[in-house]
Amino acid sequence: MKKLFGNKILNYLIEFIFIFSSVYFAFWLTNQEAVRKIKIIEEKAIKALHQELNENLNELQTSIQFHENVRNQLFIYNDSINENLVNAESLHAYNHLRKIFTRNSNSIGLPDIKKNAWEMLKSSEAYVYVDYELASELGLLYIIQEGGVEATSKQIVSDVFNSLSIYQKEKSEEVLLLTAYMFRELAGQEEFLIFKIKENIEGLENYYDYLK
Repeated sequence: MKKLFGNKILNYLIEFIFIFSSVYFAFWLTNQEAVRKIKIIEEKAIKALHQELNENLNELQTSIQFHENVRNQLFIYNDSINENLVNAESLHAYNHLRKIFTRNSNSIGLPDIKKNAWEMLKSSEAYVYVDYELASELGLLYIIQEGGVEATSKQIVSDVFNSLSIYQKEKSEEVLLLTAYMFRELAGQEEFLIFKIKENIEGLENYYDYLK
């Protein structure tokens, strides 16, 4: 009787272990599949981010050359005014700036820098798999981008090119000096952002072999 009871217990135990193992294995497979899908999303998101950074870098490398030239022209002109080589009374900011900036869709040469790929990565499930230090550096980069180049670009448009002062002859000297300083600020921010983007591209390529 005891032997029969013992066999039943053993059978129940084996059955329990089998059922538990089957459920656990099924759960493990499901979890592995979920992780695999997230890893696929991560790779796509990282590749898109890598491409975005390279495109932003190209935009900035083009725009900084133009903005450094604008800055130099404006400061040379302002120096000429201060040295009385140009009569301040004959100044007209609009006419002078029109010679520097051509009429096209982006005459100020502002870089078309994006952050869509970064925002998509942050909102995806894959974001939790990104290395913490790498994610922190990328977050800082986009804060610098938004608070620096993007903010200054908007300020130049609103304070100079969308301002009535640009058309007021009596404010020409003031407008030209303001424009010179703002483009000097923009060029400096572009230079720093270029450095940070290169740094982050290198960080991504060192961490993700498939980017090389």
